[in-house]
Amino acid sequence: MKRLSIDNNEHLSIERHIVVNDYPIHWHKFFEIEIITEGSGTQIINDKKYNIYKKHVLLVSPTDFHYVKADRNIKLINISFDSNMISEKNLATIVSSKIKRDYVLSDEEYKNIKYAVSLLEHELKVNGDCQKQLLEYILSCIFRKNDNEQLSDLYYSNTEICAGVKKAIIFMELNFRENITMKMIAQKAGYNPTYFSEIFKKTTGESYIKTLTRLRLNHAKALLKNNCSVKDACFLSGFNSLSNFYVSFKSNFGMSPSDYVKNKNA
Repeated sequence: MKRLSIDNNEHLSIERHIVVNDYPIHWHKFFEIEIITEGSGTQIINDKKYNIYKKHVLLVSPTDFHYVKADRNIKLINISFDSNMISEKNLATIVSSKIKRDYVLSDEEYKNIKYAVSLLEHELKVNGDCQKQLLEYILSCIFRKNDNEQLSDLYYSNTEICAGVKKAIIFMELNFRENITMKMIAQKAGYNPTYFSEIFKKTTGESYIKTLTRLRLNHAKALLKNNCSVKDACFLSGFNSLSNFYVSFKSNFGMSPSDYVKNKNA
């Protein structure tokens, strides 16, 4: 599996794929929109399974791992892009833990999004100026299918959370697997490290390191649930030592990673 690069350049591409056999577990350094145009099967994103078929749309973030099992040949449109290609609001939405990852489009929605994709393909071909606007439109059509409660996530809509802390949370959501430091996170938020640590805990109710550890542990737990080894789950989730991983895992989940694997397979 490839690790995520913290310093992203602008990237946007559209590819059309046919999945004939099962596609093994993997992840990418970009966000992905997958639009199913034909066939059926199963997509597993982290530890959740989704039945997929025509007019189905899936959102995958750089920190999601996923794999596909095809029942019938699956034809799909894959739009991949990095965080610099979308607005701050849409970025916060797509990394939110409350946002849906799968959507079923109506006939009209499917038609509109496919038309927008064709326009975006043209803009990419001629290096046009409307690439970002068309991508934002496609995302808006997808997000529109969430209700207000699902969109009322702390990460972007809570006015009690200042803009700098929101940026820090988004940065951690995208980069928790990397060796990121408080200095890096504080810089992203626009604060000096000492003030950042204070304002983060005051506005979120927990320290930045607790938030970072929680993100890493949840990712590791999902990897273990999908038959990843304890060692791989540790380092692929951003922990720098097995001993630290074992202590953190047991403290948060009441059992060691090895015991979790045994209980899962019992």
